[in-house]
Amino acid sequence: MTMLKKAFRFLAFAVLGIILFIAISYTAMWFLVSRNVDRHIAAFWQSLPYQTEFRITGVQPQVTGFPAPPQIIFSGTVELKSGLIIKSDEFRIVGFPLSGLTLYADFPKGLDIIHPLSKQGVRIDNAAANISLPMHPPVTSTYEAAKAWQKLDDPLVINGYEIKMGEVMVQGNGLIGLDEKLQPDVRIQGRVQGMDALFERLSENGIVKKKDMDIARSFLGMVSAEDPQTGQKYFDTGFYIQHRSVFIGPMRIYEVPEIVWPGTPVGVMTGRQSKPPVQETDTDGASPEAQP
Repeated sequence: MTMLKKAFRFLAFAVLGIILFIAISYTAMWFLVSRNVDRHIAAFWQSLPYQTEFRITGVQPQVTGFPAPPQIIFSGTVELKSGLIIKSDEFRIVGFPLSGLTLYADFPKGLDIIHPLSKQGVRIDNAAANISLPMHPPVTSTYEAAKAWQKLDDPLVINGYEIKMGEVMVQGNGLIGLDEKLQPDVRIQGRVQGMDALFERLSENGIVKKKDMDIARSFLGMVSAEDPQTGQKYFDTGFYIQHRSVFIGPMRIYEVPEIVWPGTPVGVMTGRQSKPPVQETDTDGASPEAQP
């Protein structure tokens, strides 16, 4: 009986020791990571007056949340060089920003995207994404580091995202990496639901003319399918950035400025092809070349 008590006592101390070790290790890692992230945020914030591609207005965020996973919350405005304004009362990132781990990002209070000329915009009620970081991300922003990362085929993975705008819901996944010319290679798939309800509301409010609404409904009917479980209509599409061009499905809508990495050798060509590649489309209107 005495030996049994000693065995239980030893087991209890062993379990307690393991728990303490895990707690101490987790606490040390949490504060080490948070201090490192705070340093990067501070350095980035100090560089803002010298940025030419964008301007950020808001309070410098801090890492908080212990003992839960670290979280960074930002409230403010981002104005791009093109004049496009992105405004949100809360942008949140949760998780350990370490290689290969997963982060959760969302706009729980929504965001506004405002056009620079008309000052009109789009209101997004909520947006969220689950993201897996690359296993071997580039340690610097130099040409050699970017080239080494691109060769690894180690993109940032969007495991899932959700965007809600009134009746419209978009859900999907995707990949973000670099192409062979070290330019952005973004491939995002999306399933869109609720367009029929949106059309109905626009029609009732008289915002869109009946003729235009009939054309839109006819097009939606051609590209949509019906979910057998919910009975809701949906259609699948894609958002791609390839060869320095932005595509929605097969449509090219915008040209992306070229990224010139520090240390790029003289004579290396990184620009978009003089003529966009021929895009073959499948039944859902997405480019096979751009499928993740």
